[in-house]
Amino acid sequence: MPAYGAIDAGFAGLLVNGEDFIDSLVNADAAVIPFGAPVFAQTNFDNQAFNYSAGYFLRGVAVHTHKEYIAAGSYAVGDVVGVLRVGAIQVLVGAAVQSGQNAYWDNTAKAWTNVTTGGTIQSPYRFRTSGASGSIVELDVMKSPVALVG
Repeated sequence: MPAYGAIDAGFAGLLVNGEDFIDSLVNADAAVIPFGAPVFAQTNFDNQAFNYSAGYFLRGVAVHTHKEYIAAGSYAVGDVVGVLRVGAIQVLVGAAVQSGQNAYWDNTAKAWTNVTTGGTIQSPYRFRTSGASGSIVELDVMKSPVALVG
């Protein structure tokens, strides 16, 4: 058994600590919603979850679940999606990032990045830890009832 502090890295959608606020929304998108990906709603008061589309409202980040799911690492269409509104979560990054940098969602790469070009979506989130491209890092999530640009 590994020593305390020597445990392997986490995975996308894993909560960092118990200081969080989670909503439950139904995946009404035509596609799966990956763990650790941003979750959107068509209106600010919608209780349905969607992947990004222009003009949609950012609701939070999809939390990992131990439920049996259709596609590995994601919520199937019709599933109830755990959406982290406030707290810290582990996510996959598609670029080398540094702690404290602003976080952006790259809808093409389906990963978080610190780069603002190439179809990335602005979010009010920041990286808590640093990591290389393709690694798992911690992301600070803050409640955001705003429509996003992408």
